[in-house]
Amino acid sequence: MEVTKNGCTSYDTVHVNLKDVPEIFLGNDTIICEGESVTFDAFYSQNATYLWHDGSVNSTYTATQSETVSVTVSLNGCSTFESVVVTVNPIPEINLDDTYKLCEGDGVTLNAFYSNTATYLWSTGETDASETFTQSGNYSVTVIDNSCSYTEEFEVIVHALPVMDVQFAKVTVTETSSVVYDVYVGFVDPSCHTYAALAE
Repeated sequence: MEVTKNGCTSYDTVHVNLKDVPEIFLGNDTIICEGESVTFDAFYSQNATYLWHDGSVNSTYTATQSETVSVTVSLNGCSTFESVVVTVNPIPEINLDDTYKLCEGDGVTLNAFYSNTATYLWSTGETDASETFTQSGNYSVTVIDNSCSYTEEFEVIVHALPVMDVQFAKVTVTETSSVVYDVYVGFVDPSCHTYAALAE
């Protein structure tokens, strides 16, 4: 700067130092599933200081619950503020039995409904909330809701109907005698029954 008075001139100089404002980006708002975590890194330089919303002072912060994550980064008297929203969605758990037993010719319909926004994928390829099974095998269903998924596995056991071999012998019945029929069952399961009509 130059100043002139009464024919005399004087000079003075001023040095202005521009300090950089720390620039950080935590990312976009984040959705995670229950049981998961997400880590945010606000590192700017070795000399910077960090203050997160919970009072922690590390350069990183790990979120495991729904919350607004924010951090102030300071360096050489300059600071910047950044925040991001974390949303934790529940796992769409369903409750099916481990094993389903039925008889040959029967079927079992399983319902995996969780919510109106959920989607479903059975190991059979079906995408409805319910599915009917008539054959033995190991199956599964995956339920997806709000970007979170849950897979349930189960077994279906189909028992064959008992094979009956009824043999008859022609006899003469009197008032004092009786007829005995022998029934030979090749396979017996308490939940499956086969009936035979005996002709006189």
